[in-house]
Amino acid sequence: MAWLGYRIIALSGKLLAVLLIAEVAIMLVLDAAVLVSGGGPEGFATGILTPSEILSGAPGMGILFAILSFVGFEATAVFRDEAKDPDRTIPRATYISLITIGVFYTVSSWVLISANDNPGTILQPTTQTYLGAAGGHVVQLVFVTSLFACILSFHNIASRYLFQLGARGVLPTHLGSAHPVLGAP
Repeated sequence: MAWLGYRIIALSGKLLAVLLIAEVAIMLVLDAAVLVSGGGPEGFATGILTPSEILSGAPGMGILFAILSFVGFEATAVFRDEAKDPDRTIPRATYISLITIGVFYTVSSWVLISANDNPGTILQPTTQTYLGAAGGHVVQLVFVTSLFACILSFHNIASRYLFQLGARGVLPTHLGSAHPVLGAP
């Protein structure tokens, strides 16, 4: 993690992009498989359209999941200094990420709930049901790599926060200097 974080942001950015594409791809394939099959054992869940169903059970957990789904979208502002036209690209990237994340998680959550008959175990067994054993293994692998991606992303954001605070004199100024060759904070 430290090695990747010490390199030019483009290297860890490319790795994060590959991992994100793999995560999104397996979810899109699972979503498509469930949608094509007509939903789970009871068809498609309709609770998403019923306010009493939305508020039943543990709505706090749902709200927590919704909030955590959007963690990281503010990273666009952290990389402001590395954007070519930050006044245009940062707001655009932020809005696009919010809308895309919102739609993707809403549809994927609905599909998972529709496809699952056992709420105790949801992603891996459901994937294995609809995509076979290989799909189940891919989901497990992607879950582990997503944890790695989260840590790498957190490392990059934290180092950029410290860099900006050092550059502005809020923290010791040596934190605000970049590596002379690699350009990393």
